[in-house]
Amino acid sequence: MRRIVARWGISARHANISAADPNLVRWAMRRRCLDKTAEISSIRCHIRSGRVVTLVDQPLGESAMSRAIPVLACLLGAGLAANGIFMLASPEAWYFALPGVTTTGPFNQHFLRDIGLIFVLIGSGFVYGTVRRGSRVLLWSMGAIWLSGHALFHFWEVAVGICGPEVLPRDFPAVTLPALIAIALSIWSLRHADR
Repeated sequence: MRRIVARWGISARHANISAADPNLVRWAMRRRCLDKTAEISSIRCHIRSGRVVTLVDQPLGESAMSRAIPVLACLLGAGLAANGIFMLASPEAWYFALPGVTTTGPFNQHFLRDIGLIFVLIGSGFVYGTVRRGSRVLLWSMGAIWLSGHALFHFWEVAVGICGPEVLPRDFPAVTLPALIAIALSIWSLRHADR
């Protein structure tokens, strides 16, 4: 592989060649495309100013996934932000509208608005991360950490007897599922941070 790197003038520190065919390197070097991405089978070549910057293995279907992930993150972020706006705008209506919330303690509009701000910020982070690739890992990971902590707190309440286990299926769509999605998005963004 080093001979391939040296022969075609690719700087070794900028080239991450794994399972790359020498013919693929030649093909990529003949394409003098500026800021374009060329794909052949399962290998993606990033070409800048006529030089291959990286050649990395890319499973088939990854392009479709690369387009779907930001859409999922945007939907999650919009849902989280909408929930937060509802909590900020009408905390009492939110308190009585969501099943099970009234059993967790008395109404406290100040506390609900504080949590509403967190939901708006986390939701905005997921949406912003869809358009700012460089910020994805940080924004999505921070959102995942808070959402995971929130979900784990719900499990802890069951474990210590504050709530019965029947609340877990009820809470799953609004508490656990967003945390799982956020974790998956964060892992994906971390694995694709260099692309």
